[in-house]
Order: sequence, then structure tokens, then C-alpha cells
Amino acid sequence: MGSGKKLINVLYISMVLPYHDVASGGGKTFYHYIKGIQDAPDFHVTLLAKQLPGETFDSVNLNKADFHALTNPELSIKAPWLAVSELWSKLNPFRKYGNTLRESIYRQIRKYLRAMTPMEVDVIVLEFTEMVLMAPEIKKMFPGAVIFASEHDVTFLGQQRAYETAKNYLRKLLLSVRYKVRKKNELYALRYCDVVMPHNPKDQKLLTDNGVPKEKTFVLTPYFYSKPVLRQVSGRDILFYGAMGRAENCEAVLWFLDRVMPRLSDLDVRFVVLGANPRQCILDRQSENVIVTGFVEDISPYFETCMCMVVPLQNGAGIKIKVLEALAAGIPVLTNQIGIEGIAARAGQEYLHCELPEEYERDIRAMLDGSMDLQEMSSNAVKFMRENYNLEQALEDYKHCMRETVLNKSI
Repeated sequence: MGSGKKLINVLYISMVLPYHDVASGGGKTFYHYIKGIQDAPDFHVTLLAKQLPGETFDSVNLNKADFHALTNPELSIKAPWLAVSELWSKLNPFRKYGNTLRESIYRQIRKYLRAMTPMEVDVIVLEFTEMVLMAPEIKKMFPGAVIFASEHDVTFLGQQRAYETAKNYLRKLLLSVRYKVRKKNELYALRYCDVVMPHNPKDQKLLTDNGVPKEKTFVLTPYFYSKPVLRQVSGRDILFYGAMGRAENCEAVLWFLDRVMPRLSDLDVRFVVLGANPRQCILDRQSENVIVTGFVEDISPYFETCMCMVVPLQNGAGIKIKVLEALAAGIPVLTNQIGIEGIAARAGQEYLHCELPEEYERDIRAMLDGSMDLQEMSSNAVKFMRENYNLEQALEDYKHCMRETVLNKSI
């Protein structure tokens, strides 16, 4: 293999800790592929990942991986310069690595990498853009290693949307600076990666349109919950599903509550918000017809009984795992351009396209009065997912890509 070793040594560097029941869509995808690599006999995995308070490394399912935690130090007035430096790294709009992670995380990564020798690693997989931004300096440290960039979404697109939709002038100016800095640095970092992995064809096109050679891209199929669901709609629940600590999910829920639910006040419907860590602004909106569940162990009962799922996202970028999961379960999905981007489902056949409040109202009323054939749409959605999203084959393709890239690098 690559350098004459029996194993291909793979180093993953991630801003998210992968584990079996991780809530985020990106975390689920990362877990699926890293577990597949560690279970293959010709790979050895080392993982550097940010570990949040309360999180535990999944040593049962990832038992063959060598794990090293990245943690944020506690800030204290006893160390004022550290506190100021850490806070500034989150606020500075011109910062090379953006404003998501504190500088201490990057310092820990550099310290670990400096302790390694270039011959110890064949492949370095940078999970999420916040780690991809380190590619130029990592390439200098490990010039012989193959670098994979896992672009869960093209983050400069999400930042562009946030900037364009901002109402406050000063916030708009700040977000404009962040967007321009991120776009420049994200595209620059991708030059130093041997394989760039967007998670859908639309992001692949966006990257190639911005100068990333198509021949170095490999579209990675995102993981989604695919447990068989026996649809038995027993009520009139309109479902929203997602990690409710995320700003774009919170914004989407509030938009639906303010713009659509008042239009349905004469109907016997409930809006069910399913997902961990709901913000207080969502909890405050609970009522007899607005149910906020928080984290649940098993989402199956909600998938089985809901009438439909709505995904009225106003911001964000990348493929939406919640949409894939709903389609795979045969749940009628009502969503907009942001919600469906990267998914080649057909409007009116596998999902319902809605941009305006009145369009959501129209389709929900059609479901309730029986004028819409939900069974046909459900069957179409399940068939679409079966034909286009084969997770087992995607994992085999991922392993093959990694093996072939290492082999070609060594020739």
C-alpha cells in the first residue's frame, strides 16, 4: 500500500465528535464513514476531535480507533490574556479560520501534529470546513500524505445567505466581511487537498464553478436514518425535525409559527417540533397545538404518525439530512429551495415545493381534504431514495477512493 506498510494509516481531524446517537446530520455522516474505515482490515484510524462537556467517546463502536480529545480551556480572570485571545478568536471577522472554533482548538491540533513524523500517516481527513481551513499548513507538515476535505456544506454559501438576508445595517456589514473572508480562505484551502468531498452534486458544481477541478472531487453520500417506518397516520401532526440548537432550525420554526400556523387556525392540526436543545424562544411558543419534544430516544413513532414534514429553512447551506430521512420514510415533505438543494427529487412527485406561507397552507389543506394523493407521493419518495442513496455502496466507494488515491500518490 501507499508507503509499503501493511495498513493505511488514516488521521481524522474533526470539529465534531462522532458517536452512535449523535444528533447532528453532519455528525451522523462522519460516524458512518469513520466506523466503516476502522472496521476495514487494511486501515488504522487515529481521531482528533473536539469533545464538548458531557460528551463521551464511543469506545464501544469505535473501539479500533486511537482517540485524542480537543477541548476548550475554561476562561478565567486569573488568565486575562488567554481569555481575551480566546474571545477575540471568536469575534474577529478577519480571522483566517473563521469564528466557529476558539484558537485553543487549533493550537492543540498543531501540538499533536508536531509530535508526529510525516511517515506515520498516509491519509489526513479534514472533517468540516473549520478543519479544511488548516489544509495549507498541514500540507507543509505532511507533504507526502493524501489530504481529503470533507465539505459537509460549502460554508461560504451559508454565510452569503446570512449576509444577504440580514436586516440590520451593522450586522449586514459584519456578515459581508465574514462571507468574503470565508470564501477566499475556503477556496484557497481546497487547493491543498488531494480529494475534495462535497456531500451533494449541487455543492460539487458550486465548487467547480469557483475553480476547484472536477477531477479531484468525490461526491460523498450523506448518511441518513433509514430504519423501515410503517406509516400509520393517526392524527394531523405537522412535523419539524432537526437539531434545535442550530440557528437556522430555530429561525425556520419561528417563521412557520408566525407565517403559516395562523392561516391554519380553523383546522384541527398540531405543529410538532422534534429535536434536541430547543431554544427558549421556541419553548415559549408551546401550546395545545404547538408541541416541543426536545430530545427523544426514538424518532420512529413521530415518523410513523405525522401527516407531513415541513422544512421552511430561510438560511443555511448544504444537503439537509432531515429531508432525506423524511423521503426515505415516505413522509410527504413540504420545503423550499434551500431545503431541497442538492437533492434531485421532483416537485409534485416526490415532494411538495413551497416558498410562500400561502403555498404551505394550500398543500396542507389539500392533504386534509383528500384532494392530494399522498400514497402515490409516499411511494415515489421511497423509490427515489432507494434508487439514489445506497449507503452500503457509498461506503464501499469511499474506501475504494481512499485506497486508490493513496496508491496513486505512491507511484
